[in-house]
Amino acid sequence: MRRSFTNLTLDERRAISRMLQDKAPKAKIAQMLGRSRSTITREVKRNWWHDKDVPQADGYWHVTAQSQADRRRSAGASSSIFRTCAPK
Repeated sequence: MRRSFTNLTLDERRAISRMLQDKAPKAKIAQMLGRSRSTITREVKRNWWHDKDVPQADGYWHVTAQSQADRRRSAGASSSIFRTCAPK
């Protein structure tokens, strides 16, 4: 049986960003959003911004996270054609 899921919204990402800046633990963020702690941990890990030239800019930025997620989602949709056509 397939699991259903919903992608994080920009508003949820905005809340994650704000709560991380306030030093809230990921478990508390998950509880406030009604999401799994692992969902929040994966989201932050995938979308944490690293800048070698400007280390002060390191962090979780909700707009950047949303654009990266959108890009991954569209890339996954186009490559899924090849997965469904592959012989088993």
